[in-house]
Amino acid sequence: MTTKKKEELKLHEVTKEVKKILADNIKVVNFHGTDIEVKQYLPIQDKINLVGTAYVSGVEIEDDLETIDFCKIDILFKLLLVNAYTNIKFNNNLRNYDLLFESGLYEIIHDNIPKNELFGLHDMLFNVVEDGKREIEQRNSIPFIIKGFVNKIVDFFSDEKKLNKFIKKMDKAVAKAKKEIDNFEPDKLEFVKEFMAVNSGENVSDSEVKDIGKVKQ
Repeated sequence: MTTKKKEELKLHEVTKEVKKILADNIKVVNFHGTDIEVKQYLPIQDKINLVGTAYVSGVEIEDDLETIDFCKIDILFKLLLVNAYTNIKFNNNLRNYDLLFESGLYEIIHDNIPKNELFGLHDMLFNVVEDGKREIEQRNSIPFIIKGFVNKIVDFFSDEKKLNKFIKKMDKAVAKAKKEIDNFEPDKLEFVKEFMAVNSGENVSDSEVKDIGKVKQ
């Protein structure tokens, strides 16, 4: 008895029906007389973009040191969540953040997104933030700071225009210093030393005190 070989299925054929379901996979929620569409699934690339954008918003650099502002990440994450899962479009700013929460709209939207979607997003954000923290701690460590400083020096001296500009500045500084040395008068220095001696209370003879007021020729 021969068994009939099962026909191989291709992925796009299997998911054809799924795509039809996903096309209608939108939940309509009534909010004070207004119908709001809430997606029940967000494509993985959109999830990656959402989480990545939220994380980057919280990374700050000051004096070559990186820090993470977790408050900024949380605020933008929630704004992006509403933008991505609903048909409501708005600018991501603090005023709109306050409106979402004061009106209770955020809670309505959040409660109508499937739990597995929310868990997946929060897990993704947590992992991205943790990876970012480790990388930042490493970049902020002394060896990496020194390495960065050395790289800047190498880059500086590799840039011919910057190097020539630096050399010209140094030449001017050296020329100015040489001029000061050439015009230096030792007698003036002697007068200053004597003046300082008197003001500091050192023992100076009467004749020396009289001589201090004289301009030496």
